[in-house]
Amino acid sequence: MSSDIGDTKPNMNETEALQTFRQALLALVERPAQSLSPGEPLSTKDRLVGKYADLLPVLELPANAGYLAEALVGVRALQADQLQVAEHIFEEVNFGTSNVTALAYVMQGVLAFVFVVVLLTLLFFLVLLLPNILTFQEANPSPLFTKNLFTADVTKVAIASLFGCFGGVVSLLTRLHEFENLKGKSRTFLRALGGTQPIVGGIFACVVGAFFSAKIIAISVGGASDLSTWFYVVIGFLAGFSERFTRNILNVAESHLGGPTGA
Repeated sequence: MSSDIGDTKPNMNETEALQTFRQALLALVERPAQSLSPGEPLSTKDRLVGKYADLLPVLELPANAGYLAEALVGVRALQADQLQVAEHIFEEVNFGTSNVTALAYVMQGVLAFVFVVVLLTLLFFLVLLLPNILTFQEANPSPLFTKNLFTADVTKVAIASLFGCFGGVVSLLTRLHEFENLKGKSRTFLRALGGTQPIVGGIFACVVGAFFSAKIIAISVGGASDLSTWFYVVIGFLAGFSERFTRNILNVAESHLGGPTGA
């Protein structure tokens, strides 16, 4: 008998907390409305009331019952016109209960990486054109993009690394369903995941491209041993997209170098 009481007490507490949260939210909704001019935006408090109302069906789920007490504190802060406190608590509860929020932080990391890549690319071209700009000569970048440049081994490996970064981004986007398991993780972790996945893909692609360029792994495409730039585009993307593919290449390279193959 005592065992049954012990099992039902937490459920009663959760039910009571949910009911208290619902009543406090209802009191906020039923308060006298402010007169707004046509087209005038809602006040911060009214927007927060709507956000907390959106939390109600989420908090009714058993998996999110642990956030009821925190959400109730947020509603109490809203009733006391502590709007900044209420908004901060809402963000914390929403972050802990929403799968979409976790995905948003991952994409922030991806966008930060893309921003850095674009910035570095612009700086690279600026440095190349800077002598022409300083001497007031007509900037002519065409000699930079000769056929020999794109067929050089270093350039091919760099292209493989770039497309490895793209492969890492696409790999993240194709695994969106897995972000359901990341709910409640720290913001720093989620941003780092989004920002480092493309970097890891680029590093893998650079190493794999170097193996082929150095002919540690011998391969011929269409009967030609001289691998084209397009081959490095494909191999770089695959290396960034598929960790299994990269591991297989590394195992083959390890065996060619005389080391023991990994399990």
